[in-house]
Amino acid sequence: MVPRRPAAGWIVAVSLALAAACTPGGEHIPPSTRPSSPTPSFPLASSPLDITGASPFASCPHRPGITADSEVEPSLAVDPRDPRRLVAAWQQDRNSRGGALGIVTASSEDGGATWRRSLPPLLTKCTDGKYTLASDPVVSIGTDRAYLSAIGIEVTGSGRAMSLDTDSVVSASADRGQTCDAPLVLASSDGNALVSLDKETVVADPRAPGTAYAVWVKYTNPSPQREARTNQTFVARTTDGGRTWSAPALAYRANTETQFHQLVVLSDGALLDAFIEAPSLSDRAPFPAHLSVLRSTDDGATWSKPVTAADVSFTAVTDPTGKDRVRGSGQGILAAAGPGGTAYLCWSEQRLSTDSLVAVVRSDDEGRTWTPTMTVVRERAQPFIPSVAVAGNGSIGVTWFDVPAHKGGKDLPAVVRFAWSADRGATWRFLRLAGPFDLHTANITTGGDFVGDYEGLVGLPAGFAALNAVARPDSHSGPTDLLFTRIELGP
Repeated sequence: MVPRRPAAGWIVAVSLALAAACTPGGEHIPPSTRPSSPTPSFPLASSPLDITGASPFASCPHRPGITADSEVEPSLAVDPRDPRRLVAAWQQDRNSRGGALGIVTASSEDGGATWRRSLPPLLTKCTDGKYTLASDPVVSIGTDRAYLSAIGIEVTGSGRAMSLDTDSVVSASADRGQTCDAPLVLASSDGNALVSLDKETVVADPRAPGTAYAVWVKYTNPSPQREARTNQTFVARTTDGGRTWSAPALAYRANTETQFHQLVVLSDGALLDAFIEAPSLSDRAPFPAHLSVLRSTDDGATWSKPVTAADVSFTAVTDPTGKDRVRGSGQGILAAAGPGGTAYLCWSEQRLSTDSLVAVVRSDDEGRTWTPTMTVVRERAQPFIPSVAVAGNGSIGVTWFDVPAHKGGKDLPAVVRFAWSADRGATWRFLRLAGPFDLHTANITTGGDFVGDYEGLVGLPAGFAALNAVARPDSHSGPTDLLFTRIELGP
């Protein structure tokens, strides 16, 4: 989530729709090592593989507040025709007040055993583009194109004369992440100090070549002195592989703030846009909110009124050591589509006085109605940034971070956890993917310790692939690195 628009002299993080793309000639990341056994037992998780390495922006001029060699907020996509092909993207060299020096992408042709990093061209100044910073990358792969979404931030002036322009842009990759086009602007704040664009997302239609959809929100402040903001949700569509996009169309507007929009395409072609909604998401947590879902059956031309999928408590992590703040919420909501028109949403809630919660809800009628809450886990810890995906065999996977709820020392140990269900969410089993690592070593934003507002998780034919930001000692090339893990559930 982008923080409330700050006073002059601050930099905000915003999001930009930019297609998954890369320049050729990137470097290879070596293969991971997988435990070998004549008769492997399942689930089988690969050894975590660091796919990041040293920053490619070392020679790029750094603005104040940049943390070199930091990688956060990863996104991951899988080719619907070939699960060996994966594309990832992340923020590289995070700025303390929002955004990063640039976006890095990586592609794999062998299921994640090896990776080639690349730089989307003409985005930030580090890649000969016009933007000072970029943020919120999201990748998606269709039948013939890959897409990356993000926000471009152009900063001019300084101090009280500082001006911020935010663009939602998109570019496409015709070879699923090896090379890419120049970014196209879908929408712009046009220098309006009361407007910013935020938290876009993009999804490729897995049934229709050349077709993809992008969604973003437009924040509007009533005045420079007032912090209360409302959102408008806009959508654009391409049918020619990202060469051109439709004019932005208003999908949803209410006297509310909406965040974490996620698009999914169901098996019959219906579109769902899921998000968290409240009168204000900038209030001090906890407070009531709900997960809302819009539905379109005409390729995004018109949208239904929102359906409430779940009433939730919007919560935020509390650092039990009292040393730092943690920028992490329970509503890193992700939506996932399953077979037969099913769909899932997930979230978490931190509760210091009782057990915390990671939960999902399911729709069996293409988003019209949703099940009661299905609990993934209740634990005496603080879970945050959950993600959900569906495997080809119908299994559901969920990842999340958690940190202790109560003080145990000067460090803040965090772990990445994974749960999966083979019975549509009725029962769950668990693995630990990474950690413990000290979240305090990811103190790279003014909001506190930060690994992102979302993480990467995709379904494979009989398993899952995850991409998570970790801090020291699990990170080696900087304060944060990205670890890729492949989970096989067995035949």
